[in-house]
Amino acid sequence: MLDPLLVNPVLDVLLAGSFTELAAVLRGQADAIVPSWENMVREVLPAADALTISQLRDHIPMTLDRLADVLESTSIGTINQFILETGQHGNLRFEQGFNIDELLIEYRLLRRALIEHVESSLNRRTTIREDVALNMGIDIILHNGITAFVEHRTTDAAHDPIAAARVLSTLSHDLRNNISAVMLTLELLRRKLTTQPRLADDLSDLKVARQTLMETIEGIERLARGVRARER
Repeated sequence: MLDPLLVNPVLDVLLAGSFTELAAVLRGQADAIVPSWENMVREVLPAADALTISQLRDHIPMTLDRLADVLESTSIGTINQFILETGQHGNLRFEQGFNIDELLIEYRLLRRALIEHVESSLNRRTTIREDVALNMGIDIILHNGITAFVEHRTTDAAHDPIAAARVLSTLSHDLRNNISAVMLTLELLRRKLTTQPRLADDLSDLKVARQTLMETIEGIERLARGVRARER
Protein backbone atom coordinates (compact mmCIF):
# COMPACT_ATOMS: atom_id res chain seq x y z
CA MET A 1 0.00 0.00 0.00
CA LEU A 2 1.26 3.48 -0.86
CA ASP A 3 2.21 5.89 1.90
CA PRO A 4 -0.78 8.27 2.20
CA LEU A 5 1.57 11.29 2.03
CA LEU A 6 2.67 10.16 -1.42
CA VAL A 7 -0.76 9.44 -2.90
CA ASN A 8 -1.25 12.38 -5.24
CA PRO A 9 -1.80 13.14 -8.93
CA VAL A 10 1.93 13.50 -9.67
CA LEU A 11 2.31 9.73 -9.25
CA ASP A 12 0.16 9.50 -12.40
CA VAL A 13 3.18 10.80 -14.31
CA LEU A 14 5.23 7.80 -13.15
CA LEU A 15 2.39 5.35 -13.83
CA ALA A 16 1.21 6.76 -17.15
CA GLY A 17 4.42 6.54 -19.13
CA SER A 18 7.70 4.66 -19.23
CA PHE A 19 10.80 6.87 -19.20
CA THR A 20 13.13 4.26 -20.71
CA GLU A 21 15.75 6.76 -21.95
CA LEU A 22 15.92 8.42 -18.55
CA ALA A 23 16.23 5.05 -16.81
CA ALA A 24 19.02 3.91 -19.14
CA VAL A 25 20.95 7.16 -18.64
CA LEU A 26 20.55 6.94 -14.86
CA ARG A 27 21.94 3.39 -14.81
CA GLY A 28 24.76 4.36 -17.14
CA GLN A 29 25.70 7.38 -15.02
CA ALA A 30 25.38 5.75 -11.58
CA ASP A 31 29.13 5.12 -11.34
CA ALA A 32 29.72 8.84 -11.93
CA ILE A 33 26.81 10.16 -9.84
CA VAL A 34 27.80 8.36 -6.63
CA PRO A 35 31.44 9.61 -6.47
CA SER A 36 30.31 13.14 -7.43
CA TRP A 37 27.74 13.07 -4.63
CA GLU A 38 30.31 11.67 -2.17
CA ASN A 39 32.75 14.49 -2.93
CA MET A 40 30.08 17.14 -2.42
CA VAL A 41 28.95 15.54 0.86
CA ARG A 42 32.51 15.44 2.20
CA GLU A 43 33.03 19.11 1.30
CA VAL A 44 29.79 20.31 2.87
CA LEU A 45 29.36 17.94 5.85
CA PRO A 46 32.25 17.65 8.31
CA ALA A 47 30.50 14.66 9.93
CA ALA A 48 30.97 12.72 6.70
CA ASP A 49 34.75 12.89 7.07
CA ALA A 50 34.57 10.29 9.82
CA LEU A 51 32.74 7.82 7.58
CA THR A 52 34.41 5.28 5.35
CA ILE A 53 33.54 5.18 1.65
CA SER A 54 31.34 2.12 2.14
CA GLN A 55 29.49 3.77 5.05
CA LEU A 56 28.92 6.96 3.09
CA ARG A 57 27.54 5.10 0.10
CA ASP A 58 25.31 2.79 2.11
CA HIS A 59 22.26 2.09 -0.03
CA ILE A 60 22.67 4.94 -2.54
CA PRO A 61 23.84 2.82 -5.53
CA MET A 62 20.99 0.37 -4.93
CA THR A 63 18.55 3.28 -4.53
CA LEU A 64 19.58 4.76 -7.89
CA ASP A 65 19.07 1.38 -9.55
CA ARG A 66 15.61 1.09 -7.99
CA LEU A 67 14.79 4.63 -9.15
CA ALA A 68 15.68 3.56 -12.70
CA ASP A 69 13.29 0.59 -12.29
CA VAL A 70 10.51 3.02 -11.30
CA LEU A 71 11.21 5.31 -14.26
CA GLU A 72 10.99 2.54 -16.85
CA SER A 73 8.04 0.73 -15.27
CA THR A 74 4.34 1.58 -15.14
CA SER A 75 3.68 -0.89 -12.31
CA ILE A 76 2.29 0.29 -8.97
CA GLY A 77 4.05 -2.73 -7.45
CA THR A 78 7.44 -1.37 -8.53
CA ILE A 79 6.70 2.01 -6.93
CA ASN A 80 5.48 0.31 -3.74
CA GLN A 81 8.70 -1.69 -3.50
CA PHE A 82 10.73 1.47 -4.08
CA ILE A 83 8.85 3.20 -1.26
CA LEU A 84 9.47 0.30 1.12
CA GLU A 85 13.21 0.23 0.45
CA THR A 86 14.10 3.93 0.51
CA GLY A 87 13.79 4.40 4.26
CA GLN A 88 16.90 2.35 4.95
CA HIS A 89 19.26 5.26 4.36
CA GLY A 90 17.48 7.35 6.99
CA ASN A 91 17.75 4.48 9.47
CA LEU A 92 21.49 4.20 8.89
CA ARG A 93 22.13 7.92 9.21
CA PHE A 94 20.30 7.94 12.54
CA GLU A 95 22.47 5.07 13.79
CA GLN A 96 25.60 6.91 12.59
CA GLY A 97 24.73 9.99 14.64
CA PHE A 98 23.73 12.40 11.85
CA ASN A 99 21.26 15.18 12.59
CA ILE A 100 18.27 15.94 10.41
CA ASP A 101 19.84 19.03 8.79
CA GLU A 102 22.81 16.95 7.62
CA LEU A 103 20.49 14.32 6.17
CA LEU A 104 18.50 16.95 4.27
CA ILE A 105 21.74 18.38 2.85
CA GLU A 106 22.75 14.90 1.68
CA TYR A 107 19.50 14.52 -0.24
CA ARG A 108 19.77 18.00 -1.77
CA LEU A 109 23.28 17.19 -2.98
CA LEU A 110 22.11 13.84 -4.37
CA ARG A 111 19.41 15.64 -6.37
CA ARG A 112 21.98 18.10 -7.72
CA ALA A 113 24.53 15.41 -8.69
CA LEU A 114 21.86 13.21 -10.26
CA ILE A 115 20.27 15.90 -12.42
CA GLU A 116 23.62 17.36 -13.51
CA HIS A 117 24.95 13.98 -14.70
CA VAL A 118 21.69 12.90 -16.34
CA GLU A 119 21.37 16.12 -18.36
CA SER A 120 25.05 16.03 -19.28
CA SER A 121 24.67 12.48 -20.60
CA LEU A 122 21.46 13.35 -22.47
CA ASN A 123 23.24 16.42 -23.90
CA ARG A 124 20.02 18.36 -23.39
CA ARG A 125 17.73 19.65 -20.67
CA THR A 126 15.16 17.17 -19.42
CA THR A 127 11.62 17.75 -20.67
CA ILE A 128 9.02 18.93 -18.16
CA ARG A 129 7.52 15.42 -17.91
CA GLU A 130 10.98 13.91 -17.42
CA ASP A 131 11.78 16.57 -14.84
CA VAL A 132 8.57 15.91 -12.90
CA ALA A 133 9.14 12.13 -13.00
CA LEU A 134 12.79 12.38 -11.94
CA ASN A 135 12.10 14.84 -9.15
CA MET A 136 9.11 12.82 -7.95
CA GLY A 137 11.40 9.80 -7.63
CA ILE A 138 13.97 11.84 -5.69
CA ASP A 139 11.20 13.25 -3.48
CA ILE A 140 10.10 9.69 -2.61
CA ILE A 141 13.70 8.91 -1.58
CA LEU A 142 13.85 12.07 0.53
CA HIS A 143 10.42 11.58 2.09
CA ASN A 144 11.04 8.00 3.17
CA GLY A 145 14.60 8.63 4.38
CA ILE A 146 13.51 11.62 6.47
CA THR A 147 10.41 9.81 7.76
CA ALA A 148 12.48 6.84 8.94
CA PHE A 149 14.99 9.19 10.59
CA VAL A 150 12.27 11.23 12.33
CA GLU A 151 10.53 8.08 13.58
CA HIS A 152 13.75 7.14 15.39
CA ARG A 153 14.12 10.64 16.79
CA THR A 154 10.49 10.75 17.87
CA THR A 155 10.84 7.40 19.65
CA ASP A 156 13.89 8.68 21.51
CA ALA A 157 12.09 11.89 22.38
CA ALA A 158 8.87 10.18 23.48
CA HIS A 159 9.42 11.32 27.05
CA ASP A 160 10.63 14.77 26.03
CA PRO A 161 7.82 16.70 24.25
CA ILE A 162 10.01 19.76 23.73
CA ALA A 163 12.65 17.71 21.87
CA ALA A 164 9.98 16.02 19.73
CA ALA A 165 8.42 19.38 18.87
CA ARG A 166 11.83 20.77 17.91
CA VAL A 167 12.43 17.88 15.47
CA LEU A 168 9.08 18.36 13.76
CA SER A 169 9.43 22.14 13.67
CA THR A 170 12.86 21.92 12.00
CA LEU A 171 11.60 19.49 9.38
CA SER A 172 8.43 21.42 8.55
CA HIS A 173 10.32 24.73 8.27
CA ASP A 174 12.90 23.27 5.89
CA LEU A 175 10.31 21.56 3.71
CA ARG A 176 8.13 24.68 3.51
CA ASN A 177 11.09 26.74 2.31
CA ASN A 178 12.11 24.17 -0.31
CA ILE A 179 8.58 23.69 -1.62
CA SER A 180 7.98 27.44 -1.85
CA ALA A 181 11.11 27.78 -4.00
CA VAL A 182 9.92 24.97 -6.29
CA MET A 183 6.48 26.57 -6.62
CA LEU A 184 8.06 29.86 -7.67
CA THR A 185 10.03 28.03 -10.38
CA LEU A 186 6.85 26.28 -11.59
CA GLU A 187 5.02 29.60 -11.80
CA LEU A 188 7.80 31.11 -13.92
CA LEU A 189 7.68 28.08 -16.22
CA ARG A 190 3.88 28.34 -16.48
CA ARG A 191 4.09 31.95 -17.61
CA LYS A 192 6.59 31.03 -20.32
CA LEU A 193 4.57 28.04 -21.54
CA THR A 194 1.26 29.89 -21.81
CA THR A 195 2.59 31.58 -24.97
CA GLN A 196 3.13 28.17 -26.62
CA PRO A 197 -0.19 26.39 -27.47
CA ARG A 198 1.68 23.23 -28.53
CA LEU A 199 2.85 22.81 -24.94
CA ALA A 200 -0.65 22.50 -23.49
CA ASP A 201 0.08 19.00 -22.11
CA ASP A 202 3.15 20.32 -20.29
CA LEU A 203 1.02 23.10 -18.81
CA SER A 204 -1.38 20.48 -17.51
CA ASP A 205 1.50 18.60 -15.86
CA LEU A 206 2.67 21.81 -14.21
CA LYS A 207 -0.83 22.44 -12.87
CA VAL A 208 -0.90 18.95 -11.33
CA ALA A 209 2.56 19.42 -9.82
CA ARG A 210 1.61 22.80 -8.35
CA GLN A 211 -1.61 21.39 -6.88
CA THR A 212 0.34 18.57 -5.25
CA LEU A 213 2.85 20.97 -3.73
CA MET A 214 0.05 23.13 -2.35
CA GLU A 215 -1.50 20.05 -0.73
CA THR A 216 1.88 19.17 0.76
CA ILE A 217 2.27 22.66 2.23
CA GLU A 218 -1.23 22.41 3.73
CA GLY A 219 -0.26 19.06 5.30
CA ILE A 220 2.89 20.58 6.77
CA GLU A 221 0.87 23.47 8.21
CA ARG A 222 -1.54 21.01 9.84
CA LEU A 223 1.44 19.17 11.32
CA ALA A 224 2.91 22.40 12.69
CA ARG A 225 -0.43 23.41 14.22
CA GLY A 226 -0.70 20.03 15.88
CA VAL A 227 2.79 20.37 17.35
CA ARG A 228 2.00 23.84 18.70
CA ALA A 229 -1.24 22.58 20.22
CA ARG A 230 0.57 19.76 22.05
CA GLU A 231 3.11 22.23 23.44
CA ARG A 232 0.37 24.24 25.18
